[in-house]
Amino acid sequence: MLGVFPLVIAHGAGPGMRQTLGTAAFAGMIGVTLFWILLTPLFYFVVRWLVERKAPAAGEPSQAHGVATPVPAVASHGQPGT
Repeated sequence: MLGVFPLVIAHGAGPGMRQTLGTAAFAGMIGVTLFWILLTPLFYFVVRWLVERKAPAAGEPSQAHGVATPVPAVASHGQPGT
């Protein structure tokens, strides 16, 4: 951001265009920086809220992709495969 600051305070030949370009670039970088400082945590909390909302509550059967988790079969009378 400080790299374009000399354009903001430009003097000499053609300072009008340099100052205009420098001001636009400098203000844009400041604005985007402040915007993302606020937006990134907000985005994190929204995604976290959505994930927690989709997670099953305690005591409910867990499901993966809408399919119930299978219960392992127990062999009757201790004989495997029956």
